[in-house]
Amino acid sequence: MLNESRPLGAIVYQSFIIVLVILAIVLGVSYYNSSQTTIAQASTIASLNTKVDTTTLENTKLKSNVTTLTTQRNTLQTQLSTLATETASLKSQHIQLKANVTTLQGEVDDLNTQLSASEAEIDNLTGENDELRSWATTLNGQIVTLQTQLTNQTEIVNMQKSLALEYDRHITIPANTVTYLEYRTNFAGYIAVMFTSTSGVYFDMGSSQVSYTYFGTYPTSGSAVTGSFKMPVMPGKSYFRIVNPSMTAEAVVYLYLTYIY
Repeated sequence: MLNESRPLGAIVYQSFIIVLVILAIVLGVSYYNSSQTTIAQASTIASLNTKVDTTTLENTKLKSNVTTLTTQRNTLQTQLSTLATETASLKSQHIQLKANVTTLQGEVDDLNTQLSASEAEIDNLTGENDELRSWATTLNGQIVTLQTQLTNQTEIVNMQKSLALEYDRHITIPANTVTYLEYRTNFAGYIAVMFTSTSGVYFDMGSSQVSYTYFGTYPTSGSAVTGSFKMPVMPGKSYFRIVNPSMTAEAVVYLYLTYIY
């Protein structure tokens, strides 16, 4: 009943106060929330600015790195292009060298073939030369032999050769005895005789060409204790008979005989 008796204005006023309080509360809460949001946003903005600065610095470094890497890439591309050119040139040279090697190998094979043929020909010529040298040596030997024979025959024809048959030979001949000397004379010529004796002697001369008869005597008469003479000889055997005619004294004969032919 009390409530029904309150005036309408009081109720409106009371309601207005309540609305104001509620509005104040809502506004205060809204301001608080707005302040907290602003603070959070400011912190976020600061953090973002820091991140932006950091990102900007990193971007600057990255740009610098990109520039450096770009320069290095360009350099490497230039080097790669140069190497590609050199590689192409080397490949061309390699192909040319292989062709040259093939050609040279062919020439070497040809030369080896020619060399083998030349060596075979040299071996043949060497064998022929050895035979010719052997023949030449044989012929030279025959020529020397013939020249020696010719010289020998010429000397024989001209009686320019000599042979000592006896040199200072001592022959003792008892009284009234003889001593025989015989020599082979292959060529015509003569025997030069020189002698001395302690007693008179004489020489009889003979040859197998006259049936072993004596064809001459020195001295022609009597005997001699010294003398020299020449006895002609013919091919065959020539001999002397030395006679000591003394009936009492032995004779020691010193004899020199030289065969001239």
